[in-house]
Amino acid sequence: MTATSLTVTRGHPRPQDVALAAADALGDGEAARLTLDARTMSRGDALLLVEQLRQALVALPWPLR
Repeated sequence: MTATSLTVTRGHPRPQDVALAAADALGDGEAARLTLDARTMSRGDALLLVEQLRQALVALPWPLR
């Protein structure tokens, strides 16, 4: 089964703005990965992005496809 990648960008705050794409599976399927390109963002910006992902996970149909 394919994993799903969720991508959120600063300045696009709505759960509908989170992009979904197929991704390589991680291990046995009981894992998640969060990659932050934090070269130019503050900790607060990073936390806002994580909150946007949380809101998207609540709003999107489950399981993700």
